[in-house]
Amino acid sequence: MSSSVSLTNAVTSGDERAVSALIANGVDVNESTSGGQTALILAVIFGHTHLVKLLVNSGADPQLRDNLGLNALEWAKRRGSTEALEILSNPPRPTPKRVVEEPRTPVVEAPPSQPEAETKETVSEDEKSRRWLTGLRQRLDEQEARRNASRPQQPIIPPPPVQPPPAQTTKPSEPPKPSQPVKGRILEPPAETPRATGKRKRCPKCNAIYNSELVSYCAHHIVPLVDADEPIISTPPKPNPPLFWIMVVITLTGSIVVGSLITTYFYKSNQAAARSAATQATNVQKGFPELGGELVGKAVSLPEAECPLNGPEPLAGTVTVRVMVDKNGQVYWARGSGGDWLMRGASTEAAMKSTFSPEKLRGRETEGTITYTFK
Repeated sequence: MSSSVSLTNAVTSGDERAVSALIANGVDVNESTSGGQTALILAVIFGHTHLVKLLVNSGADPQLRDNLGLNALEWAKRRGSTEALEILSNPPRPTPKRVVEEPRTPVVEAPPSQPEAETKETVSEDEKSRRWLTGLRQRLDEQEARRNASRPQQPIIPPPPVQPPPAQTTKPSEPPKPSQPVKGRILEPPAETPRATGKRKRCPKCNAIYNSELVSYCAHHIVPLVDADEPIISTPPKPNPPLFWIMVVITLTGSIVVGSLITTYFYKSNQAAARSAATQATNVQKGFPELGGELVGKAVSLPEAECPLNGPEPLAGTVTVRVMVDKNGQVYWARGSGGDWLMRGASTEAAMKSTFSPEKLRGRETEGTITYTFK
């Protein structure tokens, strides 16, 4: 068994033999990690119930809390481990000791020691959350410290001191020659110091600072973070050129003109259509229907025949249309006779639109005539 293995690592891996060997060698059963989690808490978290019983029997304290403010009992409740909770709630009591003074005197048994009342610390949910965040921040800082320790340290070169210029020895009227620079006035630029890579990041929108390398996006604006050392440069708004407003005015004026032309066109078209409809309505001669044969008294609707006039003189005459009606009262065949062809066409069309009552037809096909009189 390697002595380099800690008790917390052995508990995490679930190696019971390693845990027993470490306890036998006198290791601290309450050993904890950097996050404050003891070996007993780790056994509860990873569900190693046999190690929980072994650690409790070895004297592990279930009341110790980690950086989140939780002890082994509270972790068992969160994990839903009833067996571990029962072991932690009922720890084994120490065996009573017998004190023997003389062989003849009766054996006096010491009364069992009363377990001290458990002091339960009442911690609110906000306090637990705060402790959890504190533990998480501590872990991140430890990781950053280990990462920085593994990096090679770069020496910081300080800038050279600026020496004051010597007294001017030339005359005021005599300017210095350009080929010979004046000493003390031209200073060499200092050596550039290497820029240290830090973990501070900044949101380019809200300028919120994040102190962790694990965070890459802003939590509010969901944008990639940039280095906090970069200068904040805000681009000034560009003024709108006058040409833009000229184009806006021209566009609005053209839209108004085109809209007026389209409105006028549609208005004139509607007026012409209305006049044409009125003219057609006045140049129509109507024929009045009259039933004959077996269709008398069985009609539901008899539309009038509308015959367009072919000249200034009105039409006059009679057209007899012979029709055949099915059992549903619909005309499915019609043929006109008499009058001119315009009156026959209008009468046949009106007869096909006529309907009759199926009850009065008694569910059978019927044949009859419809006479249209044009006056």
